[in-house]
Amino acid sequence: MIPILKASSTEVISAHVQHAKGFVSKKKSLELQNAWEVYSEHPGRATPATIKEQTAYRTDFNEFVNFVGDNKLQINELTPEIAEKFACHLRKLGISVHTHNRKIKRLARIFKVLKDYRDDDNPFSALSLRRKIREEQTHSVRRLSFTREQEAQLLAALEDDSKKVKNKAEIRMIYYLGLFSGQRLKDCALLRWDKVNLDRKRIWIKQFKTGKEVSIPMAPQLFELLKEAKEWKIDDYVCSNVAKQYKRFDKNGRNVGSKLVNTDVLRVIKWIGLETSVAVCRRQSHLSVIR
Repeated sequence: MIPILKASSTEVISAHVQHAKGFVSKKKSLELQNAWEVYSEHPGRATPATIKEQTAYRTDFNEFVNFVGDNKLQINELTPEIAEKFACHLRKLGISVHTHNRKIKRLARIFKVLKDYRDDDNPFSALSLRRKIREEQTHSVRRLSFTREQEAQLLAALEDDSKKVKNKAEIRMIYYLGLFSGQRLKDCALLRWDKVNLDRKRIWIKQFKTGKEVSIPMAPQLFELLKEAKEWKIDDYVCSNVAKQYKRFDKNGRNVGSKLVNTDVLRVIKWIGLETSVAVCRRQSHLSVIR
């Protein structure tokens, strides 16, 4: 009422009243079915580093649109109540707290970019839409390290000709690299020969995740295996076939090869009777104990 009381003319009063009653909107109209196209071309859109995360934004937005069930609904007509109903819907899907909150944060980012088409605040800005970490405090599973006995069992299993896995010789090399260098799977799978110096018995690795460059001395067991691998060298990669598989992408540019290699590596762990993940209540996905 204050702007009306302070108005200097009847025209100004009329404008305030019309806006208050919803007869006038200061924002442009935009339907849900066209919203993604507008968002994806906006300079303020999210620019994730991976194709996987970029795809996740669109997937979560489409999931919300399907939940609303009306493609022609105006962005300006989305209310916090609709966002709350969607959050309640997510809570029933059996997804983790982390996954739930990532979906809400992505939608909040999308509608923040589309604020020019809304009169009200971002419908996904309320913290009540997110779940609390303590909801899963009983699900916390400590990551396990291999004992010396288990390490010996793994290496023995890789020597057993009766146990089969794709590119077994290279998977064996990856286990030795991991065991004696402590590097991540991607760093081991994509190690190049120009980073291996057999004369000085050292390996140089620029870690993919951190960008950090490390220099690692070769343990005698790793040195002997690398000398053996030199004889079946194919190209620039120490594990040529695994590297080729690891770098496989789908039609959308998303890396799918890493999961295939990860599956082969985890298969060896199951050979010695270990389970890599455990089931928990109220969640569809298992929790990893060995990665």
